[in-house]
Amino acid sequence: MQMQSQQTNVIKGQTFPRVLLLSDSPVLAGTERHMLDLARGLKELGTPVAVGCPTISALAKGAAKLEIHTYCAPKKNYLPRMLGIIRRALAQGEVDLIHAHNGVSHIIATAAIALAGRGQCVSTHHFLAPARTKRKGLSGMLTRSIHSWAANRTACFIAISHAVAQACSDRAPNVPTHVIHNGIFPAKSGGRSASDIRAEFSIPADVRFIVCAARLDPEKSVETLIEAIKLLRHRMPDIFCLIAGEGKERDRLQSLIETLGLTQFVRLAGFQEDVGSIIEAADVFVLPSFCEPLGLVILEAMYLKTPVIAAAAGGPLELIENKKTGLLFTPKDSADLSYKLQHLLSDNKSAESIIRGARTAVEQQFNAIGMSVRILDVYRSVLAANR
Repeated sequence: MQMQSQQTNVIKGQTFPRVLLLSDSPVLAGTERHMLDLARGLKELGTPVAVGCPTISALAKGAAKLEIHTYCAPKKNYLPRMLGIIRRALAQGEVDLIHAHNGVSHIIATAAIALAGRGQCVSTHHFLAPARTKRKGLSGMLTRSIHSWAANRTACFIAISHAVAQACSDRAPNVPTHVIHNGIFPAKSGGRSASDIRAEFSIPADVRFIVCAARLDPEKSVETLIEAIKLLRHRMPDIFCLIAGEGKERDRLQSLIETLGLTQFVRLAGFQEDVGSIIEAADVFVLPSFCEPLGLVILEAMYLKTPVIAAAAGGPLELIENKKTGLLFTPKDSADLSYKLQHLLSDNKSAESIIRGARTAVEQQFNAIGMSVRILDVYRSVLAANR
């Protein structure tokens, strides 16, 4: 099945290239949510857009809901199968440009373009330090060689923050990089009320409710939040913290909660399908990560009118104007975080001012259509330069 338009669209003098957004990820994390927002935004702008992804994946399901065409391959032997599918799509003129969204998809895209003899590749960098950068020995040398080959066949990179752009430039200094912050469509909760959420997790109505939504991985620094809760309880005992997410740090963090005597006050809730309702029900949202490329969940919390506190590092520095659209704390400093939490939980006037400023910032600076327009401009410039 081909994309709806087999000819490049021209509407009111504007050219719309045929674009394929590509990823090999089966899950729905920040990168994949961004891809669906971008696909929706491009579609609303009139751009023929498709998504390339594993057959059974969150991206495939999300694209189907948006009525966006997918090029799918089974997860087993995904790379060679998707390579063949995309090569044919390029050769038959169904796709003009591939927008890759991780390392594997970047390799597939550039290899398919080389084999088809047509098309252009743009690649978005979503991470400060991709997993491949940590590989050593022969594996590391081979990985660097493959990605260097792919970079030399890439028209440009897009970085989701200036912090990511700097890291990207260090890895591939000869490839142009554009910084385009993620934007979101109006964030939606699942419709459950704050009282429903409190009842589900047995949180009394008079207890201050703190939420964190993050992978339980080292760079997310969730232990900083847990330690901050311990410190805060000495000054503000009626608090409860729910941490939504899974990861390899779960057992260690659960042990820390038990050691600090916080089992009644901090809960690791695991993956939550309707994290939007949980964030909306909270009094404060916290992202303690000391190595955050951007923080899409921060934008969602800001739109849902939950005041945000984040570590002053990486992407959050570009999303949050301290004391106006959120609060920033010193990374890994649990004492500083505890005092910032106390301030927001006890000063309603300050919290309300931050909520108003944050909602306005998302609507004006970090909206999905604005993001899609900027990315579409990149596509057009790439195709015009290589026509």
